[in-house]
Amino acid sequence: MLFYRDFLHPGKLTVVLGLVGLVVSTQSLWSSMRQDLMSSYGLTLASERTVYRPSESIRLSLTLFNRTGQAISLHFKDTQRFDFLVLDSKGRAVFRWSQDKQFAPVLGTETLGPPRPELFFSAEIPGLRETGRYTVQGLVVASEGPLAGWLTLEIRP
Repeated sequence: MLFYRDFLHPGKLTVVLGLVGLVVSTQSLWSSMRQDLMSSYGLTLASERTVYRPSESIRLSLTLFNRTGQAISLHFKDTQRFDFLVLDSKGRAVFRWSQDKQFAPVLGTETLGPPRPELFFSAEIPGLRETGRYTVQGLVVASEGPLAGWLTLEIRP
């Protein structure tokens, strides 16, 4: 389950169920399951698998989509557009994709909508050595507030 800030309806929490892009507003759960909202806008975070071996590289993808027909502009304080954060089972950060990267301090804007309905980001993170469950957070680091998705990975021998 993914949660993110809804830029089309400010102040409303939106939940994206699964990785298929079904968007359901928490404001009226049952009435929102209309066909016009199916796959309209949201964020997906995915990995190739949910179980990895210790030290095996993990490829992640993050897609922000808007198929409503209305343009949404997101603003950024520098050239960074996304980040990936890995938390261990105690909630401690064990990896941050952007930690060893430098971003130019140039303001930027990304407009999502016709003719470009998606922003796609991907990265390969180094394998995690310790076995256990990890939470991966994928972020679009817009100035309006980060859009975030979470998934759980397991490392086992």
